[in-house]
Amino acid sequence: MEEKNSYKVISDLMRKSIENNEENIVNEKCNELAEIICDFRNGEITKIDAAHVRRWISQFEDSYKIPILEEMIYVFTKWYLKRDYILDEFIDKIPGILQKKYNYSSEIETCRHVSFVDIQNEGQSQKRLLSELKRLKQEQYGVSLISGIDSSITHYAYIDDGFYSGSRARKDIKELAYQLKPGDTLDVFYLVICVNGFLFAKKEFKELAEECKIDIKFHPLAQIENERMEHREYKDGIETIWWMKNHMCMWPDCLSKSDPDIVRYLEQLQKCPGKCERYPFRGTHWINDEGVFSSSDRRALVEYAFLKKGIQIANSYSETKGMYPLGYNLWPSFGFGILFATDYNVPNNAPLVIWADKNWYPLLPRRINNQSDVLVIEDNLNYENNYLCEDYYNTCPDCGNIFGLYEDGGNGFCIDCALGH
Repeated sequence: MEEKNSYKVISDLMRKSIENNEENIVNEKCNELAEIICDFRNGEITKIDAAHVRRWISQFEDSYKIPILEEMIYVFTKWYLKRDYILDEFIDKIPGILQKKYNYSSEIETCRHVSFVDIQNEGQSQKRLLSELKRLKQEQYGVSLISGIDSSITHYAYIDDGFYSGSRARKDIKELAYQLKPGDTLDVFYLVICVNGFLFAKKEFKELAEECKIDIKFHPLAQIENERMEHREYKDGIETIWWMKNHMCMWPDCLSKSDPDIVRYLEQLQKCPGKCERYPFRGTHWINDEGVFSSSDRRALVEYAFLKKGIQIANSYSETKGMYPLGYNLWPSFGFGILFATDYNVPNNAPLVIWADKNWYPLLPRRINNQSDVLVIEDNLNYENNYLCEDYYNTCPDCGNIFGLYEDGGNGFCIDCALGH
């Protein structure tokens, strides 16, 4: 009896030691993640600290806590953009890009001849970025920026934080294009462009440019590759099939496919109006795709945990169109699944476990700009192959434009810049 009791005491001590060690690791990782995101919405909300992160992670099962924290640290080290980085690597460089493109003598001349339009009626991202640009150029050169539309101006710039699903961009840029005169140029700058949304909208932008007789160019600081389909191209009667090798978004694999709750949710999606996501689970070419995570195994684990919890949260928002477990999307799906944020805000295309606040405690409490951001979702957008022709797959290091097969200069630059190299 004494021997059995001794084994029990030792076993209990070992178990307690393991639990204490795990708790110490959780606390350590909460501190690390809090340090990365502590300036989120600085001055608008209570400063994010380790206690805030602990409260968020406590909503997950114990076995998922450490892997999720470690992966969020890994991802947000790169994909959480802080104000200083945005200022130095994005905002401050925009006039220089335009100066080079249009052969102005200086950045001062550029600021005097380019209109940096402020047209968004919904949201604060454009206004915040333009405010920073105006402040920088006033401090550097004592020059004020133009922001209106005038017949004496030929070059216009539109600046925003992210092109995600593209619904706002398509609306705003179309509205702006109709106000410009033939021959004008419109340079569109984004911190990030999500390839899937851009491919969906680029045909519309091309037709818009032709209709208005203007030139529209896109300049992303970074691309997020989230296109999920095989691409089939035909040239001289020969078919070429290709696909993006990595997917920098949440796209569940077979681990999620085996869960009955997830399967039931997918069955509900397939009954929704509009075409459901054609490839809801990652497979074939992308089994070992780690995406933005540290490994493919860790990716699968986090995707499963976020999707499982996200379904519970999404059911709380059942009255809202476009609300899916892994973020807002234009068609029925598990969600857009982008893991990206700035210290200004987090997009609603991110997984619900990141920002939702209904029956859930968010990691990054999202600023709700306008309710119409939620409701302006088109129910019956077709998810077809035909919009994928001439897909864009690279960014020119000179001009910053995304280019595809028919704009490829053959040496890593777009066709307009290739001759200079």
